[in-house]
Amino acid sequence: MGKYYHRRMEGGKAFLDVAKYSFTVGIIGGVLSDKFTFMYGIIVFLGGIVCAVVGAIMLPPKEGN
Repeated sequence: MGKYYHRRMEGGKAFLDVAKYSFTVGIIGGVLSDKFTFMYGIIVFLGGIVCAVVGAIMLPPKEGN
């Protein structure tokens, strides 16, 4: 394992969690507050995608046997 394997693993998981929560809070909050617009949906979607991509990049590759 590399020097920063565990840090990258936890950082990647954290970014993926942020992506999940931003989708959930953004969509549910927007619908419940009746202020959900197309632009708001696009911003929430893009923010979630950016966090998911950063999290996926940060996750270290699995080492084979």
